Amino acid sequence: MARAGFQHTIVAGRLTLPATVAVSFLLWLLFAVWRPVAGGTDAYVFRRLFAEFFSGTLLGSLPSLVAAAAVVYLLIELNNAYAVVRIRTSFQSSLYAWLLVASSFLFKPDAGCVVSLCLVLALCFLFRCYQSSHAAEWAFGCMFFLGASSLLFPAVFFLYPLFLLGMFLFRALHARSFWAGLLGWAVPYWFLWGHAFFHGQMELFYAPFRELASFAPLFSVRLPLPVLAVALWTVLLLVCGSIHYWFATYEDKIRSRAYLNFLIVLGFALALLGILQVQHATMALQMLMPVAALLGAHLFSLLRTRFSNWLFIFFFVSVCFVALNNLWMLWFNS
Repeated sequence: MARAGFQHTIVAGRLTLPATVAVSFLLWLLFAVWRPVAGGTDAYVFRRLFAEFFSGTLLGSLPSLVAAAAVVYLLIELNNAYAVVRIRTSFQSSLYAWLLVASSFLFKPDAGCVVSLCLVLALCFLFRCYQSSHAAEWAFGCMFFLGASSLLFPAVFFLYPLFLLGMFLFRALHARSFWAGLLGWAVPYWFLWGHAFFHGQMELFYAPFRELASFAPLFSVRLPLPVLAVALWTVLLLVCGSIHYWFATYEDKIRSRAYLNFLIVLGFALALLGILQVQHATMALQMLMPVAALLGAHLFSLLRTRFSNWLFIFFFVSVCFVALNNLWMLWFNS
């Protein structure tokens, strides 16, 4: 194999993660100071309340920063605990931070940051279920975070059968884990029902189900160019990482194969959700980014060929170009 110099230098570099995190933080700070944070305009009540609560102040974008930092840390712990990338590396967090560098549209009070964090937490609990004698406990935690995220993004309901499939693949699906998972999913809705009933606002309890049942026409929303660019890069990471895994699957352990198979199915399900329901594309993209980062890290950390090197350079240069363009537009419009 050809020695992929630039790719190897960045992937194995100790300063890669601190540098990408620092750049992401500086961009967040610039956009928080220069760009006014808009109030909530979402038609769905819980996302609108979330945006309105954090809008109007300098720290209005703080939830996105805190959630992103938590995802960066959890991706490292996820790989260290379950060897998803086969080797101990933090490059999956660097990839996620790089995607954030180009995603200035996420530097605002958006519920998608919390949904993305809940998904990563759910994955941590789900992976712990693998052939565990205490699978019911981990299934409860996994489904609890998915249920909590579905309050902000009801389309997460469609992922429930997928996570049951994951439990089946991990040999952890039985009567106790099934009912424990169902109970965990229902807990956030029990609290919501109690609040709505006590305050006489039952429409709040019905809101997630009404949002879930409402479907917009296909391709009814035109996405901005920066969103499309980040979405294409994320899907490219997903596709290339999946192809590399399928060709090199024999090199991974059986447990790692189960994790990667589930991540691939989850990634394509999220991509399909964003395509079929374009009005939710930004939310689906934020959930897809950590999944694609894990598969991309599996690709770039283990494959060192001329093709992977050029793909890595293209990804790196494209992110830098869009980040500079976002800064230029910010300065031009200020």
